Amino acid sequence: MNKRFVLLLIALFIGSNSLHAQPLWEGKWIYERYLSSIGGSLQITNCRDNKCHFEIITYHGAHTCDINGEMAVNENTAVFTDKAEEFEPETPYIIKFTLDAQKRRITVKKEDKNSNIYCGMRGYFEGEYEHETNPLRYKTDFDCWGDDLTAAQKEICASEDLSKADLEVAKNYAHLKTDEWYAKREQCAADEKCLWEFYVKTIRNGYEKRAEKPLNLFEYLGKCPEYMYPDSLILFQDYLQNNMAKEDYDEMRISLSDRYSENGENNQYCYYTYGVPGLYTLYETAFYIDAKEIWLAFISANYDDENKNHIIVYAPHGKTENDIPKKFEDWIERLKKNYPQGIKLKYFREHQND
Repeated sequence: MNKRFVLLLIALFIGSNSLHAQPLWEGKWIYERYLSSIGGSLQITNCRDNKCHFEIITYHGAHTCDINGEMAVNENTAVFTDKAEEFEPETPYIIKFTLDAQKRRITVKKEDKNSNIYCGMRGYFEGEYEHETNPLRYKTDFDCWGDDLTAAQKEICASEDLSKADLEVAKNYAHLKTDEWYAKREQCAADEKCLWEFYVKTIRNGYEKRAEKPLNLFEYLGKCPEYMYPDSLILFQDYLQNNMAKEDYDEMRISLSDRYSENGENNQYCYYTYGVPGLYTLYETAFYIDAKEIWLAFISANYDDENKNHIIVYAPHGKTENDIPKKFEDWIERLKKNYPQGIKLKYFREHQND
């Protein structure tokens, strides 16, 4: 066979594969879609001749990143190289893209030697981007990308709360996951409420067996565990769901991102605060726990006009503003200038320890 003809066939084969791969890159890809305080997108368009145009816009609270340009594509990898004047010629800015065509994900990573010149002080763009058409699949103890998921597993994968509960069981109470346990879970099928109650019961039973005594919510929270709410403290989350107004619970949760905790002297109390980076006077939450009481306070810019200018404080029954713990007083004082109507006091439905 003519050598030139063979080389032409090889070139056509490589070229056709490259052209076939490039459309897989196109579309809108969502950044870290499972994290509440981080988000954004990667938009890829005009893929041809082994090149695609891209634009990345991400946020971490109020801190943002904005990058756009042309990346060179080689099947499932791509590279963006910026040789702008502000870079040294020998150290251009390089971003690498890796496509997982099966899972419809793109991993984005910059060279370690490059700084975040495209971002604000606490902005990020490195990480996972999922195609916008992908169904939600949170991280669980099983593979949410499997082909033979049960109805219960699909519901767990699609729920932020259930996925956290599943990880909590796997982390601390894996010995309870017997064949009977799995069978009972499957009986819930796609019923989210049934699954949540099942996981809460599992975690509560596991905790009580390990502690060798009935659950004491105050003791449970007062330990200020390293993993901290809301990542793993499912029993406290269940308490809040059952004892707060639904609209308050929903609004309070959006501000639980960056976390800080403090133990009182001799563990007399535990105090947690949360805030969205760069938006600390718009979305913040704090709660206080001692041997007998739970207090929770939060602000949310998403509220309607009636509640927007208030600091919402949930208190034990019978308590007044004069009983607010000193830690809360300091937190509230800092926010008063932004919330002129002051405190709106509410009460947990369930009575706390006397």
